Amino acid sequence: MKKPYRFLPVGIFSLVLGTNTLVAQSINPNGGFEESTVGVKGAADVAGWTLLLGGVAAATFEIENFDAQEGSLALSVELTNVDANPWDVQAVNETFAVTPNTQYTYSVWAKADAGGPLVSFTVGDPSYSEWGRANQVAMTLDWQQITFDFTTPDGATTGRAPIHIADVQNASYLPMVFYIDNLQITSNVVGVGDKKEIPAEYKLGQNYPNPFNPSTTIEFSVPTRSDVRLSLMNVLGQVVKEMTQGIYEAGNHKVTLDASHLATGVYFYRLDAGNFVDVKKLVLAK
Repeated sequence: MKKPYRFLPVGIFSLVLGTNTLVAQSINPNGGFEESTVGVKGAADVAGWTLLLGGVAAATFEIENFDAQEGSLALSVELTNVDANPWDVQAVNETFAVTPNTQYTYSVWAKADAGGPLVSFTVGDPSYSEWGRANQVAMTLDWQQITFDFTTPDGATTGRAPIHIADVQNASYLPMVFYIDNLQITSNVVGVGDKKEIPAEYKLGQNYPNPFNPSTTIEFSVPTRSDVRLSLMNVLGQVVKEMTQGIYEAGNHKVTLDASHLATGVYFYRLDAGNFVDVKKLVLAK
């Protein structure tokens, strides 16, 4: 079953207004783990994050260089034991400055090595008062986006975003691995930046490099906010990987394909955006 389209906020999005551009940026630190290094990590080893274990829960946190949703790095959490409290294994993105009585959008990408285990995604203040939550989200084998809006209360100045992993209902899946990437807290308050042109038409670029091994970059353009699906197919026309799908804002976008798990050969990638469809060939040479 194909995943439903979800709204995909980009890390930096823009709206042309006269000679200036309104720009909104993610306010939280190191949400894509690109400021980190590869390897097993302790509680305070990842910039912008606190990695927590409690009770009898057991887990190993590791920054990995693999099929990340954004950039090249992502956090993996190998869960080997659970406790009664899902917060006994947490990855907490903290702290970031917020403005009181302001609406924000929370967005993160996650998956697991099995379908069905539950993870809760929250945001709140350092005193553990929650402002928003996506509760007990069932993980899938493919990257999925979890997103929700929240409003900060009176007096709010700083926020933190804990991800709770040790749900007791996950006991039947043990041992298992969760993957987390590209956490963004984006304010609806925008500032003025440089002008950024909006594309005049839909366009699918040729991947580069091509041939490639094992990763390549694909660029595409959408002139208006659009439903987008970018799929990788074999020579029989069968979809072997959904590279991305969701609602993209008008602009130029890039997607990185990691094909380390695929066999050498010729493949095709297809862009469906609005009523636009285009297909191009790429070559994986290992």
